[in-house]
Amino acid sequence: MVSNDELVKQHAKVAEDAVTARWEKAGNEVVELNQMLEDAGKEDIVLQDRVKSSQWGSSVLDK
Repeated sequence: MVSNDELVKQHAKVAEDAVTARWEKAGNEVVELNQMLEDAGKEDIVLQDRVKSSQWGSSVLDK
């Protein structure tokens, strides 16, 4: 038979493992979102350069 103390320790271990897994998942999501943000920033720079180099863009941006 399993004692109450052993059950509490098992429960604590399961809870700790679940929290650790969630933190790892959240960390991976942060890395992914940071990469998406960086990619979007690079794309924004490229698009701004295109607009600036076009005749339409230079006349609009000069105003």
